[in-house]
Amino acid sequence: SLPEGNPDRPRIMEGYRKMMAKLKDTQAESGMWLQLVDDPKTWPETSCTGMFTFALVTGVKQGWLDPAVYGPVARNAWIALAGFVHGNGDVCEVCVGTNKENSREYYLKRPRILGDMHGQAAVLWSATALSR
Repeated sequence: SLPEGNPDRPRIMEGYRKMMAKLKDTQAESGMWLQLVDDPKTWPETSCTGMFTFALVTGVKQGWLDPAVYGPVARNAWIALAGFVHGNGDVCEVCVGTNKENSREYYLKRPRILGDMHGQAAVLWSATALSR
């Protein structure tokens, strides 16, 4: 983690809080985040939801985020995310690895797969953060 005494910590934490506020505002009603977080026509994507849930849970538990505001966001995300884990541990609705592109079409056409390790890792990060 970023040391308390790091001179860049205030700037980084400000960016983190801004990002968490925006994520709170873009969370889908289902509790998930979508392949394109600002496009309600896109599909719920598990790897981003897992990573965002980890960041939110960690922020609440570390005291960086208000638990009354962000706790329900993280809880809804975890409950939704758990529904995308199959009995054998595979995670579905994972977008394949994606490079940076400047086209929305590129992201809309990315395949979604079952059992991709980066999706499973994000779910495990969330579970670990919740269990601390």
